[in-house]
Amino acid sequence: MKIAVCEDNTKDRQKLCKQLKKALERREAEADLEEFATAEELDAARKTYYSIFFLDILLPGMTGMDAALKLRRQGNYAPMVFTTVTNDFLAQSYSVWAAHYLVKPIEDKDVDEALARSF
Repeated sequence: MKIAVCEDNTKDRQKLCKQLKKALERREAEADLEEFATAEELDAARKTYYSIFFLDILLPGMTGMDAALKLRRQGNYAPMVFTTVTNDFLAQSYSVWAAHYLVKPIEDKDVDEALARSF
């Protein structure tokens, strides 16, 4: 299994990856995590299959919501979990069938729940 983590803030990205690794261990699951700082970097890797996407919404350039919409239009229906600092995009996340919506700061229990909804 491969998980894409797209987050422009390095500290937030590292923290989320650490939380994901711990959550996967608790589930006795394994996954390769691939990190992206922009949605454009993620888009460049579009031929790679990801089991789950963790997308920050407020990214420079292409937003996480735009990236999710593009992925859906390309036929990618892997679970998507949005991460952001605001609830402003919660309703819009339903339009791309988001599996979960996490508001920062993200707690370990939130990551566990997001994975439970995505497996």
